[in-house]
Amino acid sequence: MTLHITPAIIEAAYVLICETPPFRRWKLPSPDDLEFYAVPLPDNDQGELMKKQDGKYRITVNPNRHKTLRSMLETLAHEVAHIRQDQLGKKDHHGKSFQKLARQICTIHLFDEGQF
Repeated sequence: MTLHITPAIIEAAYVLICETPPFRRWKLPSPDDLEFYAVPLPDNDQGELMKKQDGKYRITVNPNRHKTLRSMLETLAHEVAHIRQDQLGKKDHHGKSFQKLARQICTIHLFDEGQF
């Protein structure tokens, strides 16, 4: 059996990771200020972060790419790192600023940095 990902699960996972380091010290948006989607994505991407015109973020997780909670959490953490980049005014997407955040996250949560 595989994990059936729903927006409610993604939101609950967001609340969970926001309570863990390094996320808990980043002053991330409240889950009420985000939109969570569980839908297939173009190019079969694992996840996506979009900042809307109203300044709110939309986090999408592709349920076709995640069969385990761990996999979904890793993708969610990746997208949250992009929120942090935006908060810091960094525009290098997967560049140096992202790699620094990824290293922190992967070291603490034992995610594979090469896959992150």
